[in-house]
Amino acid sequence: MGSPVGDTGIIMKKILETMTQTDAKELDFLTGLPLRLKGEREIVEAMRESSGCLSFIDVDNLKKINDTMGHLSGDHLLQQVGELLQKREDQGVVCRFGGDEFLFFIRNVGRFEATTIVENLIDEFEELKKGDRSLEQSSLSIGLCLTQPSDEYSEIYKKADKALYFMKQNGKAGYHFYDEESVNWQKETDVDMKHLMKGLQSSGQYQGALDVEYRVFAKLYEYTKNLGERFDQSVKLIMITLDAVKDVSIDEMELAMSSMERAIQTTIRKVDICTRYSSVQFLVILMNVGDNNIAMVLNRIFQGFYKIYPGRAVDLSYTVADLPDKREESDEEKK
Repeated sequence: MGSPVGDTGIIMKKILETMTQTDAKELDFLTGLPLRLKGEREIVEAMRESSGCLSFIDVDNLKKINDTMGHLSGDHLLQQVGELLQKREDQGVVCRFGGDEFLFFIRNVGRFEATTIVENLIDEFEELKKGDRSLEQSSLSIGLCLTQPSDEYSEIYKKADKALYFMKQNGKAGYHFYDEESVNWQKETDVDMKHLMKGLQSSGQYQGALDVEYRVFAKLYEYTKNLGERFDQSVKLIMITLDAVKDVSIDEMELAMSSMERAIQTTIRKVDICTRYSSVQFLVILMNVGDNNIAMVLNRIFQGFYKIYPGRAVDLSYTVADLPDKREESDEEKK
């Protein structure tokens, strides 16, 4: 499955179908799931009737996907998660809590049964990610808390939230049960370094150039500049611009931008950094590349772009700048 950006008609049809239902049903127009107030009322009732497990689910990296791939891709991601949870409504109560978060109260389960259900949910999501660019950067982080009919919802919610926070702070992409030891931060000092290194390596994996959102790029820009000064290495900042040669639709320009993003990621090195700067521009930082090699690198990027991009609606241009060192910046301030 490819990126859903071109499938706006299908997405809008689903949204409109859901919106035709009455407001009294208190359903989320995007996923079709109950919204927070309705969902929490139903969870409270279900918790009074039976023991179970409250699952607090967070969709990792939704903001990054919205920023880099567009909100249609982010909406598609939320819809896919919503559909996975809808399939499990016979096991309990599901709702969209808000933003990138969902609640799922699983009825009549203990730790073992809840673990099986949550692992199946994560496995199904991982299977959906294959071949779908809108999902591949995301994962599910889940905080879990077992319940008894005598428990207060507000306390169980807080505990599930703490378990989710613990999961987010320890590498994302998984689940964690609340218990007093795991969320007592004073007891979390005895870290298994092998486990920590494995988590860091897994969470930090990426292919091609390091592709980040602009705010992270700005921090890395400053860090890279200082690194270049310290070790006397050249650092180049390049702006690549896609100029429309005729009237171009939003979908066509997005296709061109996605093609350029892939061309950059697969061409430059892992030590290089890129970001989308605007709807028609990319910024790239190249480390230790001489002036004579800049044209060669850009030529490879442009060749890769035209292999991926099927149209001819844009022209490519670029601007190169050395990252100024502190002495140059100080002289400029004096002027």
